[in-house]
Amino acid sequence: MNQRWAEFIGYRCFLCSEKNAQSGICKRCAQALPRLPEWFCSHCSERLPWGEKGLCVGCIKQAPDFDQTWVGLSYEYPVTVLIRELKYRSGLFLVPVLVSLLYEGLKTNNNLPQAILAMPQSRQRWRSRGFNQALELARPIALRMQLPLINGVHRIQDRPAQASLGANERQKNLIQAFEGRGKFPWDHVAVIDDVMTTGATLSAVAKVLKQAGVTRVTAWVLARTPPTQ
Repeated sequence: MNQRWAEFIGYRCFLCSEKNAQSGICKRCAQALPRLPEWFCSHCSERLPWGEKGLCVGCIKQAPDFDQTWVGLSYEYPVTVLIRELKYRSGLFLVPVLVSLLYEGLKTNNNLPQAILAMPQSRQRWRSRGFNQALELARPIALRMQLPLINGVHRIQDRPAQASLGANERQKNLIQAFEGRGKFPWDHVAVIDDVMTTGATLSAVAKVLKQAGVTRVTAWVLARTPPTQ
């Protein structure tokens, strides 16, 4: 039996192997996961120098097409381990605890969207993984918030994985990568994704949503990479 599943079946924490961790990781490890610092960009959640508030340099120069970002965790160890386990090793047993960590801050949000969209995945990624990790996160979030989960944006071309590209290459890689199918009746849509690095992918999807009639797009992201990465 795969060791990861053995640990899950035995209710051991995936990170520290402590017993009685029925959600995949124990409470102690969940509480110790790195969050964003207090100072971050009000638009894209990029970290700011200590004590600063407002917009980061990137958003001042050219703001992304989404209007606001909410981030659950910082993409640092051991968050990197959890998300890579989910994405590349079919670690679906971690979905409940990751959803709880994302939902933790969203439940206090007074400006809720009218619908939720999971970050679209290419057919190639779907065939190789057998699931869309963003959809696995979005489905229970939509259920908890009693919001419709929509799927009207599609990734129309298979491209190199964004994680393997630099900032400029990420932008070029996303040209005409998504398309919307029809008009949307919602004014405010939230897009859920697992990891945000430059925000280029989320911005590309937000642009398509706005072309389809949406006026406000919020990015809900499980983890945001630090600037040094």
